Amino acid sequence: MIHNFHRNLQKVKHNSAFTLIELLVVIAIIAILAAILFPVFGRARENARRSSCQRNMKQLGLGIMQYVQDYDDFFIRTNVESGVPTSGWAWRVYPYVKSVQIFTCPSDTTTITGTNVPISYLYSQNISGMTNTPNNTDKGTAWHMAEFTDTTRTILLWEGFGVSGNPETVGETSSCSYSGWHERCGGLGTNKGPASGKVMGAATTGNWISTKWIEGARHLEGANFLAVDGHVKWLKGTNVCVGNSASVATNSNCAQTGAQGAGYSGAGAAAMTTSPR
Repeated sequence: MIHNFHRNLQKVKHNSAFTLIELLVVIAIIAILAAILFPVFGRARENARRSSCQRNMKQLGLGIMQYVQDYDDFFIRTNVESGVPTSGWAWRVYPYVKSVQIFTCPSDTTTITGTNVPISYLYSQNISGMTNTPNNTDKGTAWHMAEFTDTTRTILLWEGFGVSGNPETVGETSSCSYSGWHERCGGLGTNKGPASGKVMGAATTGNWISTKWIEGARHLEGANFLAVDGHVKWLKGTNVCVGNSASVATNSNCAQTGAQGAGYSGAGAAAMTTSPR
């Protein structure tokens, strides 16, 4: 009887072991689940970073509007001499936000040195007074709040990469103003540019754009845009038009006419545009 008990116990022990095939099946199932779930987790993390980036832009928008109120309803003027900035925009906003962290998108991987931080957002060159035409006409002054007729669809800030600086430094020239045609931050070059993916109406050749659309959209095939009215919206670059200046509101690449206004109506209408309206 005792002998039979030991023999049955040995059978149970032997039968309870996994075979090699069973182990391989379990490993294969785990690998399949990982392949399915990891991208989902990755998108969830990126959605969280996108939301954090939107909060940053909203805070910067509030800071810019406080600046506007203090300067008789004029927006920030980024001074330019011979195509090189003599003043950025970030240092003008910093006194109103009191934080350098909100100038950085969590998804921005720009390399920094010293006390610099990534400045992840590009200010509208058009609103600063430089028009968005290839001949780069200077309006002479920044836009006044009363000049806008559609603040909900006019871009004030959009996302960029490769730019770093210290917003606490008075007179810093690192932060960029950008229109889609020209940049004003000492040159965006081959390692800097918009992080929205290529937008509607952007040039594809020449000195302005050809080397600047080198990075894909930052947040899940799109990027965040801050409008003049203060709201932030995620859009694909294909839904954004670089337009032209308000005085030259024609951009055939966006299928617009001067009467319609750049980026606002017609077959090629965009959700938002860099053309001040």
